[in-house]
Formats: sequence, structure tokens, C-alpha cells
Amino acid sequence: MRTLLLFVLILFPLNLSGQIPFYNDTIAIDEVIIKGTIKTVKPFGYNTADFDSITRSINQHNSLAALLSFKSSVFVKNYGSGGIATTSIRGTGATHSQIAWNNIVINNPMSGQFDLTLIPAGFFDDIRVFYGGSSMDAGGGATGGLINIETKPVFQKNTTITISNTAGSFSTFSGLYNVNAGSEKFQSVTKAFLQSSRNDFTYQDNFSSAERIIRRRENNDYHCKGFLQEIHLRGPRNLFSASFWYQASDRNLPSPVIALQSASGEKQYDESIRSVLNFSSHESKYDVKMTAAVLSDKLNYINRMSSTDSRNNVTTAIIKASAGKNITERFRMDLLISEELNSINSNNYDGHKTRSNLLTQIVANYSVSEFVRGRFLLREYLLDSKLLVPDFSSGIEWMISEKHPVVLGAGISKNSKIPALNDMYWIPGGNSALKNETGYNVELSAGYVGNTDKAFRIKSDLTMFGNMIRNMIQWRPGAYSYWTAENIGRVNTAGIESETCLSFSGKMVYWSLNAGVTFTRAVDKKQNISEMSISPQIPYIPLYQFNINNLLRWKKIYSVVTSHYTGKRFITSDNSQYLPGYLLNDLILGIKLNPGRNELDVNVKVNNISNINYQIIAWYPLPGRSVEARLNFKIHCRK
Repeated sequence: MRTLLLFVLILFPLNLSGQIPFYNDTIAIDEVIIKGTIKTVKPFGYNTADFDSITRSINQHNSLAALLSFKSSVFVKNYGSGGIATTSIRGTGATHSQIAWNNIVINNPMSGQFDLTLIPAGFFDDIRVFYGGSSMDAGGGATGGLINIETKPVFQKNTTITISNTAGSFSTFSGLYNVNAGSEKFQSVTKAFLQSSRNDFTYQDNFSSAERIIRRRENNDYHCKGFLQEIHLRGPRNLFSASFWYQASDRNLPSPVIALQSASGEKQYDESIRSVLNFSSHESKYDVKMTAAVLSDKLNYINRMSSTDSRNNVTTAIIKASAGKNITERFRMDLLISEELNSINSNNYDGHKTRSNLLTQIVANYSVSEFVRGRFLLREYLLDSKLLVPDFSSGIEWMISEKHPVVLGAGISKNSKIPALNDMYWIPGGNSALKNETGYNVELSAGYVGNTDKAFRIKSDLTMFGNMIRNMIQWRPGAYSYWTAENIGRVNTAGIESETCLSFSGKMVYWSLNAGVTFTRAVDKKQNISEMSISPQIPYIPLYQFNINNLLRWKKIYSVVTSHYTGKRFITSDNSQYLPGYLLNDLILGIKLNPGRNELDVNVKVNNISNINYQIIAWYPLPGRSVEARLNFKIHCRK
């Protein structure tokens, strides 16, 4: 423990998030113009996190949940490969995190959550985490944060075909396939993925008897597939895009190890169809963007032991229109109007349910001077003809000087969260009289970017945050032997996030080190435990997390060593029981070749090198040591 504490203290003042390009040989190609959809900028005064190309590449066959685990400030509650996975950002719950696809929120309106295990990380071109109040700028608004997954066209004459396959332990297979074709005015992007696994790993059973017995996980297999087609047309000052995304999964869900595994018959089938049309125009004075989206989600859950057959269908229609103008060289205004309509058919509801949510938002960006910038956002909701109390977000950044590239930031925001439809209408236990949650967020940050010479680079960030959530919705045992949803929670979270990146680029050598540390304190202020002098930590929120990602490449050979530590997590509200902390170490060895104009990447990955026995969720063990091999082949078809 002393060694761990010393390690944390050494890393704590440092921090970095950024993109370090993968060292590669130079390939001569014709000049190309790269343009695409407008990328959401970092809101002034708030912390965001990007995943560099290296991290995305080595995790492309892993789920989005596994990729997010690389960022220590995002804790993933994971039931295992193929199992349900949700996020906890800055000590908040899964419903306080949003997932957006190109700024369209795709959380399920029934649960208010999104299952991160359904998407492979390599299915998208960029992933960014918006923490706290910055999530309001990214298309949604969540007390914890928002994760935006992006697909971005590259307008060029070349056609590229990417074939990437991975096979590993427990009969696991994953395939990613991508075809990009077009010209400088037209682009077609086609992507597909397949995933399957028996997932029948062995684990140490320390629960059913005093002796340690090796058992095999049962009823744990999964099959997933997905298809994405995008078409992009570009004019001199406008861009039109049409996107269609289909995916489905069929999963058996294992029982907790304290139950009879083979008797549950628990399984879940998910199917989603998402269609989006985008048009943007960039004139000399105005920027205009219009979006229309239809999202359809189907979820069937079966549990034979409890005689449960839950069938749920959700359809969401979204229309967005925004316009922005530079009033002066230092002042810009943006206006957004969005309408979202939810339609639910579920055998767990008393009839068909609908909900309408109209949003109006105005954003002002201003530059006081060359070194001081600010941003103010005001948002109003009209929820089923009822006006809510307005939300807001405000931030400011100050760069000390050009010679000293240190940026100081501060932000404050108020954010409302409307109840999920299950909270209101689920039978039994739903409560249609629930109030909206109100979250207040404050954060202070400091960042540094510097180059000691042409080869060495350092970037570091440090952020302190605090959240106050009022009228939190929680499900608790009611008076009629079943759980009910109530506004009884009052939660405060606070903590510190620190990330650092060091990199060195030589003629034949490239090296990078990414390190992050997070401390999070989350307490329920309404919980009354008289014999405790200190408020207990909310269950499944670790106090400490840290990660280290170390890449070394020499010529065409590379290695990646990753370490991720998650501290103990309490599993009871009085903190009387907990899961111990664990340290995971992974190793990748690979080689990158360039046969002609093409690219070949072959590597082998060893997961959980130390073969530790650990759990993220109580009674759901996770695999020990496992191995996987990947072959990635990219073909450049020059026109």
C-alpha cells in the first residue's frame, strides 16, 4: 500500500490527454484535402478527454467499455465480456452519463442508460469524453458527462479497404471491415463488425465452500453484429450526409456465482436501427446546420427462473436546427432548437407511452483579449407542454503568456435530468409524480503543453471538480414488498483528475508514456448513519484509480504495456462490505509492415498477465490470463 501511495503521489501533479501520432514510415501520396463535419470544440473552462490514435488502434476490437477503462476518471461497471456495461463519471450513476453519436444522444429513453458492451471501439473514427458542464455543449447534458462517438469522412480520390480480424481465448472472434471510396466531393463509408465468444473462462470459486475450487463460467456466450453506411456530398460551402447504422446482439447472461448457474436461462436480445440526415452550410456570415434522426431500439429480456419475458420497443424522432454568426472578431453567438419525441411500447407499461421534449439553447463565445476567453450557455426545456427551470453553463480560460503555455480554467453549470420512462411508468414501482433531478457542477483546471526540443513533448492537466445532485431518483424497497422510484437522494461528489503524456520521436525510435490518476469522493447526504463520523462512500464508486500506457517502437517493431489500478469498491450503503482493489497488466507485441502502398499490422496481446482473480461487480468473476492475436490489413487502391 505504501508503494502504491508513493506511486500516486509521484504522478499526481502531472497530467495529459492528447493525440500522439503513431510513428510510421513516410509514404508519398498525392495532395488531398481533408474536410468533414464540424467537430465539437472544447468548451472554455471545462475538461475533456480524447483517445489518441494509438489507444484506439490497440483497442479497436474491444468494446467501448474496455476503451473507456483506459481513462482513469471513467469507471466502468462491467459484468464481463458480452455482459452489460455502464459508466460512472465523477462519482455519478449510469443515468448521469450520456452516449452521443455525432452529437445525437442515443441513450435508451426507458432506462436512461446505454450498454457500452454493444459497440467495438474501432467502429468509429474519434471518441471524446466531455466532463460535467461541458456535456451541454456536446449535444446533450449530463451531470457526470457525455461520451461522443464520431464518424468523420475524409474526402480523397483513393479507395481504402481495411480488414481486421482477432481470435483469442475462450473461442473469441472479432472482425472489423471498412471500405472508404469516393472523390473530393463524394465519399462513401461502409463499415461492418462481427463478434462472438463462448466466453467460458475458468475462475476460482471462493464462495460456495471453504476450499478454492476451479469452475467454468456457464451461460455466458454472446454474438454481436453491426453495419454502418454513410454517404457524404460536399459543395463549396455546404455538406450533406446520410447515415444508416444497424446492429444486433444475442447474449446469454450468467447468474451470480452464488446461484445455480445452469438454472437461470437468462438471456437478452438487442436490435437497433439508427438513421440520420445532416446538412450544414458555411457562408461568410452564418453557419447553419440541420439534423433529422430516427432511432429505433428493441430489447427482449428472458429469465426462465423468474418467469420473466420482457419485450420493449422504443422509437425516437429528433429534429435539430442551429445557426451561428460571428458578431465581431471577438464575439460569436449560436442558437440551437431541438425537438425529441419518444414513443414506447412495452409489456411492462400500462399502455403506450409518449413524451415530447423541446429544447432551445443559446451560446455566446467571447474573447476579452488574446489570452482570455469565455463562454456562456443558456438552455430551456419544454417537457410535454411544461416549462422547466432554465439550465446554464459558464466557463472562462486564461493563458498566462505565449512563453509560458499554461492555461487556467474555471467553469460552473446547472443541469437538469428528467426521469427515465421506466422510473415513471414501470409496473410495478414506477412513479409518474417524480421531480426532475438538478445537478450543479463546479470545476477548476490547469493545463500545460510544452516542447523541450523538436523530439520531446509534454502535456499535463490537473482538474478539481465538485457535483451537487438534488432530488436524485433512486429505487428502494417500498411498502408493498416491491421496489419503487422516489426522489430521496441528495448526492455530493468531489475529486481530482490528473493526466500526463510524455513522448519522444526519433529517426527510428518512438516512445510515449500516458499516465492518469483520479480521486473521487461520493456521498449520499441524506443517508443517516448515526454511529459513523464520516459519511460512507456510495457503493461501486472507487476512491482511487490510476492507469499507465507505455508504448515503445523501434523501426517496425513495437510493444505496448498497460497497467490499470482500481481501488476497493464498497458494495453496501454502510460500507461494511467491499470488493478489494485490483491491478491489471496487459502486454502487446507487434510489427507494422508496408508491403507496397498497403499497411500490415500483426500483434499478439496478453490480457491480465498476472492472472489475478478479481470482480468489478460482486459475484460476477472476470477472466484471468488470456491471449488474442490480431491481423490488420489496409489496402490503398489508387485511382
